[in-house]
Amino acid sequence: MLSLPRAATLDTAGAAALAGMAESEAEGHLERIAALGLLESPAPGVHRLHDLLREFAAARSREDDTPAGRAAALLRLLGHVRERARTAYAAARPGHPFAAPVGPPAAAPAPPGLPFDHASVLAVAVQAVEAAPEAVGAAADTVLALDPLLDGSFLWGALVSPACGILGTAQARGDIRAAGRIGHMLGAALMRLGRLDEADRALQDADRAARTCGDDIVRTEILTTRALVRQALADWEAAEALYREAVDTGTRCGNGWGVGHARSNSVGALMRLGRAADADAAARAALDAARARGDRYAEAHALYSQGIVARHAGRTEEAVARHRESAELGLRHGYPVYGAMNLVSQTAALLAGNRARDAAECGERAVEAARRVGWRAAEARALRLHGTALAAAGDREAAAARLDEAIRLLDALALPEAADARAALAALTAPEAAGPSVPAPRTAEPVRSTVPAPRTAGPVRAAVPAPRTAESAPPTADSDSGRIRGGRAADA
Repeated sequence: MLSLPRAATLDTAGAAALAGMAESEAEGHLERIAALGLLESPAPGVHRLHDLLREFAAARSREDDTPAGRAAALLRLLGHVRERARTAYAAARPGHPFAAPVGPPAAAPAPPGLPFDHASVLAVAVQAVEAAPEAVGAAADTVLALDPLLDGSFLWGALVSPACGILGTAQARGDIRAAGRIGHMLGAALMRLGRLDEADRALQDADRAARTCGDDIVRTEILTTRALVRQALADWEAAEALYREAVDTGTRCGNGWGVGHARSNSVGALMRLGRAADADAAARAALDAARARGDRYAEAHALYSQGIVARHAGRTEEAVARHRESAELGLRHGYPVYGAMNLVSQTAALLAGNRARDAAECGERAVEAARRVGWRAAEARALRLHGTALAAAGDREAAAARLDEAIRLLDALALPEAADARAALAALTAPEAAGPSVPAPRTAEPVRSTVPAPRTAGPVRAAVPAPRTAESAPPTADSDSGRIRGGRAADA
């Protein structure tokens, strides 16, 4: 039985679920197998078969176990994984109704975290659906529960193929609820990976499904992610309308987390529409709600949004302080995407405050941070801002090289700000250009969430993060990123 799942390792509880026995009984069997040298334990309570022994055990299972018995084992394992994923989700997003208990409390609380890595969780979900298509609803919920991890660390690249497979089964079976949930996750991944047209189609389909079956808790998140796509395309009015609908839907169904997430992400669109007071109020409301829940991910995102408001108001020092606070909080709680998104916005703030040399130094770190998490949209924007800062600091040759890099990546992602990078490069290289100045940049942030992101959204992640954006609107979650995303943000 240990050879059945595609996961590289299993915890003791997962092995017990797979075999259909009590955990204490399974533990005794595992100890005896390990004592015979047939099982490795890379960490306490974690078990792994050698590749050759796995092949041998798999052959024995095919001979001795019926297809129905093997499918039942995988379904038991999926149930174990789903509950562990929901527990992790509840810890990452305190008070979110998705993670509310679905039955009586268990005799013993589930341990924190996933039973194994996100790729293995996805593999088990796909494998269970292949063996028993009726499990597609449980598989969709399991994938949805991965959102905080994928968004906060920008791991979205791992999701697209599994989500497509699960979505196909949900559609074939007419499971509208599962189709809406897994379609949302697929759309969020495509958005953050810069595949905006595909993301828009997937999210519209998911929205229709969620609306049809009354799944307003998840529809709140779908609407926010749809807004992040519109924001990434600089369609500010459509984005703001979707954010408003997300707030209304979340308020009606009791999804307070989704309401705060929508408000935080709406800051970029509101600023672009000239509604600075509304943007400031949205960011403050999101921050107050996050702190009241003890939600560090949402708090980091709200601080990020406050940094954007401060920058546009000309309060450079406040903007820099907010972005540093957001990055520190996100990184301290395991959301590396916040490091990248805040460095991008901090670079923009320093540029707006005419601190070109500081902006150039910050922009270089922003490029490196975006590349570390694999967020291409954030990388493209960081390259553009870094090039602009270098030009303003008088390093025209380095600036031209950076802007050229930015144009190539922005074009590849079909992001509208490629025109800004071209204008900056043209001004820099024009024969009559005598000084180091270039046109002031439009500093939109990368889409993320909650994203966990950062078309907008870079390739995985992860993934924030996200936190669960638009023109820099991310990491779910997200204002340079956005999220269901708990963190996709959209800057303005």
